[in-house]
Amino acid sequence: MQQPETRKILSENAKSQWENETYKSYMIEKWREFYSSNEDYRKENNEQLNRAQSEYWNDENNRLDQARRVKEYFANNPEAKKRNSMLALEEWKDSELLEWRCEKNKEAMDS
Repeated sequence: MQQPETRKILSENAKSQWENETYKSYMIEKWREFYSSNEDYRKENNEQLNRAQSEYWNDENNRLDQARRVKEYFANNPEAKKRNSMLALEEWKDSELLEWRCEKNKEAMDS
């Protein structure tokens, strides 16, 4: 299993399996069953993801890189900018959403 040639064959086999839609659907279903039935795993996974994202976003270079990517995206996709603007204007008309945002802002200010 550790020999380079064996690893290459196993990798190629695994890639071809995942191209099979029946296999892919089956594995996704089994993963969801496992995930939904294993509370300890969900908790551990959530904590691990939170640590990883916190570490990532605490690095100023990562934040600056993302800001640059977002700026470039909207500069290169003016239609996306218009679409998001229209969606935002629609959201501001939703009184329930505004109330929810107001509550979330209050919670953030209190913490």
